[in-house]
Amino acid sequence: MGNFEKGDIIYILEDGGRTTVGEYAEQCNIETKAFEPLSDNPIDLDTPFVQGMDGYFPMQEGEKLLLFLNPADWNSEGVTEPLFFISSGYDGKLHETKDGVYVKPFPGDNDKYNEESYKDGGALTIKDKDLVGEVSKDKS
Repeated sequence: MGNFEKGDIIYILEDGGRTTVGEYAEQCNIETKAFEPLSDNPIDLDTPFVQGMDGYFPMQEGEKLLLFLNPADWNSEGVTEPLFFISSGYDGKLHETKDGVYVKPFPGDNDKYNEESYKDGGALTIKDKDLVGEVSKDKS
């Protein structure tokens, strides 16, 4: 487990999620009125809804990421493949900002990261060259 090859599908658990207002309201037993702005217009239940945690948001399709993963020690109903979670919550999830440079963005108000999210190297920066080499344990 953990020796991945290009094209492999892996299952990653992360906080938050992507759904619609209607589905979120139904699954969380919340009245959809709670999502409506202060107006007389009802909200469309098919409106996309993204739930993050502490200013970090779940992965988007097509993102280029560097992930530090740990195997999950439990299984989800109906999933027989191994599950993984991102190490240390969102600390183990870095976004590629340019070729070979991965940055953990600063927390934000939505899932649209911009230059401000990565200002001064964000909360953490790792370059490809930092990843080359063997990891060894100190045996002292």
